[in-house]
Amino acid sequence: MKQVTALSDRGEQYNGHFMVAPIPVVLVDKPISRTGRAVFLFLHTIAVYVCVLFFSPQVVSFWFRWLAPRLQINSNITYYAWLWHHVLLVSVAPALIVGYLTVRRLNSMATWAWAVPALVLAYKMLTYHASGSVLYENRVSLFQYFFGVIQADDPFVVDPWRLLMQWDVTAPFYAGVAYSAGALLSKHGVFKSLFTFHHVKEPSN
Repeated sequence: MKQVTALSDRGEQYNGHFMVAPIPVVLVDKPISRTGRAVFLFLHTIAVYVCVLFFSPQVVSFWFRWLAPRLQINSNITYYAWLWHHVLLVSVAPALIVGYLTVRRLNSMATWAWAVPALVLAYKMLTYHASGSVLYENRVSLFQYFFGVIQADDPFVVDPWRLLMQWDVTAPFYAGVAYSAGALLSKHGVFKSLFTFHHVKEPSN
């Protein structure tokens, strides 16, 4: 076999043999039809609501039943009170992680997972009317009703419709934004670039 001693712009010489560098392959995502986009958007929207209705309560339950007792952390606040005090936190954390792990395509519809919850929230805010019940005389502003933290030690003594609205409408909006943010972070490989260490070869003398 004839040995190659010349070098080219895509290879290098090693022990008298010519080694060709691999040709980079660029993977381009195939365009998705409108029907496909609608289906994927629906699935990502379902994932957002699953994060809120299932994962978020499970995270709080795990803290109260397993982690806090083992860390010997005593709390006078109840499970439900802590949940309502931290609706933003318990909605964002699981959705951000799930959104980051879900993305597999550069043109994933996961980045639009916030759209449907945002439309639902906008509709509810436009059609909101302050409660006129004598049981809940302390009326709150529109913003406070949907986004204000419920500070009562027993959240069920406040307007139950407000509790339901924040959990069914506001929390999915938080989760949708976090889910889409996680998808964007995954698409741009933010965490990989932050936690990946590259070996730098020292120049030889």
